[in-house]
Amino acid sequence: MITTYVENSQVLAWEADTLVGKLEFEQTDTEMVILHTYAYQSGRGIGSLLMEAALAYAEQQHLTIRPVCSFAAKYMETQTKKQ
Repeated sequence: MITTYVENSQVLAWEADTLVGKLEFEQTDTEMVILHTYAYQSGRGIGSLLMEAALAYAEQQHLTIRPVCSFAAKYMETQTKKQ
């Protein structure tokens, strides 16, 4: 099972004691800027888990999201089309 945590302007994805992904962001009073998304194992949905955790954090903090990272931008575009 993969667990995500937000700390120090990062969303970290852990499976047991192994770091399997990381999303880096900058935060202002009103905005979360997603800079990079790293999934260390492809094909497991780790990038999507990181984005889900980032979006939940942004919602809790009442932040708008600006995806600089190409993966984040594509993820958000895809999610918008699904709605």
